[in-house]
Amino acid sequence: MVTGLPAAVKAAETDTAANWSGQSNETFPRNLYLAWAYQAAGDNTKAKPLYAELRTQMQAACSKAPTIPICILRWAWPAAGWGSRTEAIREGRKAINLMQ
Repeated sequence: MVTGLPAAVKAAETDTAANWSGQSNETFPRNLYLAWAYQAAGDNTKAKPLYAELRTQMQAACSKAPTIPICILRWAWPAAGWGSRTEAIREGRKAINLMQ
């Protein structure tokens, strides 16, 4: 395991806040960070169900706001983590086009 990953996994597992703010001051679901930490640590068994749950949640949320780029990205990231490369790229491109 890469140095720092155990701490990242522990922080994501124990922090009970539903959402965390990223470096860009955008708020993302804690479970996205937890899935990223698990995946980076090589524990896809724990990451995959989180990505699946997030994907479902983000699809529902984005259906209400289909023209907001950050919402589209919040859908693309779990798709990428889940392994749906085509979907992730399609949604990422859609977000970029909306930002232009």
